[in-house]
Amino acid sequence: MIVSSARTALTLGALAVASISFTACAGSESESQSESESATGDPDAFCAMYEEFDNTEDFGDDEAELVKGLEDLRGLAPSELKDDFNTAIDSFKTFSEFNEKFEAGEEIDEDDPDLINASDQLDESGEKIEDYVAANCGLES
Repeated sequence: MIVSSARTALTLGALAVASISFTACAGSESESQSESESATGDPDAFCAMYEEFDNTEDFGDDEAELVKGLEDLRGLAPSELKDDFNTAIDSFKTFSEFNEKFEAGEEIDEDDPDLINASDQLDESGEKIEDYVAANCGLES
């Protein structure tokens, strides 16, 4: 169904809000971080950054800041989560593109395969990240 309604705005907004429950705070990697830490991640710093964001209430409407936070987390994430962060970042960028079209007054097809795929991929990558955080950081989102 092609719609341009408040329901679509709520759908896109709900996807974004639901998905940030597994993300972490925007921050930047230390310049002194070794190359091996960049390749394998820094579990302690990753967990600390994740916890900091998990306690953050709101990114507001700043999608770019949210993506930057995911990119920063990806830099600290253990190697087994790098692909999941790449997927999450790509999904948020897809949501952002749909949101921009919606805000510009374009009609959005809620059944668009790209939108559905982004949502499914974000759910899957978010679950893997949440599982890692619960098992290795002692945190639950």
